[in-house]
Amino acid sequence: MERVISIDLGGTNLKAALVDPEARILRRLTLPTSKDGRAAIIQQLADAIMELGRDIKIKAIGIGTPGFVNSAAGKVLLATNLPGWSGTNIKDELQDSLNVPIIVENDANVAAVGEAWVGAGQNLDSFFMITLGTGVGGAIYDHRKGLWSGASYRAGEVGHAILYPGGKLCACGQRGCVEQYLSGRSLEANYLALAHEQLGCREIFAAATSGQEPARVVVHKFCFDLASLLTSLTNVFDPAGFIVGGGLVHLRQHWWPGVQQALHEQCVHGGGITLLPATTGNDAGLLGAAYLALKL
Repeated sequence: MERVISIDLGGTNLKAALVDPEARILRRLTLPTSKDGRAAIIQQLADAIMELGRDIKIKAIGIGTPGFVNSAAGKVLLATNLPGWSGTNIKDELQDSLNVPIIVENDANVAAVGEAWVGAGQNLDSFFMITLGTGVGGAIYDHRKGLWSGASYRAGEVGHAILYPGGKLCACGQRGCVEQYLSGRSLEANYLALAHEQLGCREIFAAATSGQEPARVVVHKFCFDLASLLTSLTNVFDPAGFIVGGGLVHLRQHWWPGVQQALHEQCVHGGGITLLPATTGNDAGLLGAAYLALKL
């Protein structure tokens, strides 16, 4: 039976798994992503692969990583949320010590592939996936054509679309990026500015639901901004649906109805937009990376 190793690298944690063609995770491990720079992270990747692949023949390795990724070369072109990671050729650095094929892709792209394989995207001909977490990611998937990478591997990077021209400065160098308004980090910053109190996303959403005014204002703006983004994407891409993943989707009972209401108010096609939560949860990236590896 073919088995592959998949890795979902994040700024906080590195997740790795041994996966079979039936999307079953046979082994897994999670560890904090090293803060000691590129070489230390590469060593973590190699160690995780060796640990999961002990005494087993591995067909291939799939890796999802933050940043714009040249998937043909296995190189990270730019990573704003993982310091020192820009320019890393993951494939080349690992290939010398690992005698198996390796594929490297953007983390939101592999999450979309996971949802297309065994998640909410199975029955959608095409979809736009948005991941709302510490940052904001995105991917465009079509079941006939697969991932849309774009001319320079930036397609789907909705976190760096401009939501408010001339707005907040983003780590990418632009102003007004989606990531500065719809990420978990931005939600917490907006609440702090308004309420002069530090709360996490879970507490902010709960406070809004209970009627606390500063939290209610912040969450209302979050819903309005997300609906604005979905309206624009609908009119540009016209996907069969949207899938929303990332850490904030697990708190959707607090904000999902507000987004749907805002869509009805803002978008002429709002009532016809298919909006689905991701169903593979925190395993979306692992499963998507595994699928790409199985296809090598």
